[in-house]
Amino acid sequence: MRRLMILFLLAFAASATASEVLHGEVVGITDGDTLTILVMERPRKVRLAEIDASERGQPWASKARQALSDKVFRRQIEVRVVDTDRYGRTVGHVWIDGRHVNREMVREGHGWVYQR
Repeated sequence: MRRLMILFLLAFAASATASEVLHGEVVGITDGDTLTILVMERPRKVRLAEIDASERGQPWASKARQALSDKVFRRQIEVRVVDTDRYGRTVGHVWIDGRHVNREMVREGHGWVYQR
């Protein structure tokens, strides 16, 4: 019970601090957990928050990349920003048509939960 309460508080704190929301068209898919969107005609790399997927050269990498592409490529998405990573990428939760893409990728087996 205590662990559940801590997870709830962490999730609430993360959502309370994430005030930036981006909207844009997906113009590139790097891999199963990274994409590029155009925000006011400028490209912006976005890393899907709290998931990880196989990288280029690893097993199932192309399937994860294709799955993300099938969901979002050339479509308008919403990114609820959580952070910026050490590579300067925006880290966020990706939504399209009311669906949480991060969650879908994990549920479908194209990635796994990454809590770091």
